[in-house]
Amino acid sequence: MSTATQDVINLRDQVKGLECKLAKAEKASLVDSTGSVVFTGENSFVALRSDDSAEDNTLCAHWRAVYSPEGAGTVLFIQSKECTDGQVKIYSDNPKLVRFIQKEFEILMRPQFAKQEDLVIPAMFERAGSTSSGGEYSEIIRHEDEEICLSWSDMVMKPFLIRFEVGGVFADHGVYSNIMPAGKAVVKRQIKGAEAIIASGECYDSDMAGHPSRSSCLALGETWLKRDSATADNDHATQP
Repeated sequence: MSTATQDVINLRDQVKGLECKLAKAEKASLVDSTGSVVFTGENSFVALRSDDSAEDNTLCAHWRAVYSPEGAGTVLFIQSKECTDGQVKIYSDNPKLVRFIQKEFEILMRPQFAKQEDLVIPAMFERAGSTSSGGEYSEIIRHEDEEICLSWSDMVMKPFLIRFEVGGVFADHGVYSNIMPAGKAVVKRQIKGAEAIIASGECYDSDMAGHPSRSSCLALGETWLKRDSATADNDHATQP
């Protein structure tokens, strides 16, 4: 075998080796290995304020877990000048899920909802309506003779996907979610035998990591990751 022939064979083997490595790299890039999945579900929210105010009159965070270490369930955190007299109220069908969400996620985004000592009110949950651009979508929460309804409508802005990798925005967490901004949002509380209370204010223009958005959005297909403890220990060990 001539030297030239051997060189061709060697070059061909090198190309095959590179192709194999590229194929493995492409497959690996399809899997996020920066952390473990700790939540999959939804985290829609409402924030309303008056034109002359720099603070929200009403803030709601609605969570629906399909998967979590504490199982499935639904949670509503609400603080409203009119609907709760400015107090934080928590409704859920899974109290353990509430405590998990508080210590893992709400402490990062809405600390007023993260107090572990706050009472959890047992409730039933259902949804209604449509997420189409001309429709209205609602989450309904019921406790004894009380009903709270959160509604989102005027979905005129194009939905967008957020991709916050672990360590990018939050030190030990990452989140992927489909965000659907709402042009209008309404929060209503109804107690049997009394007149319905409707939260004042309107949703307003906002942004999410620099992307135009609204203060009230549906967040569907949401998945949270958490940095593995072993990875976190290694990262801290390598820091100067």
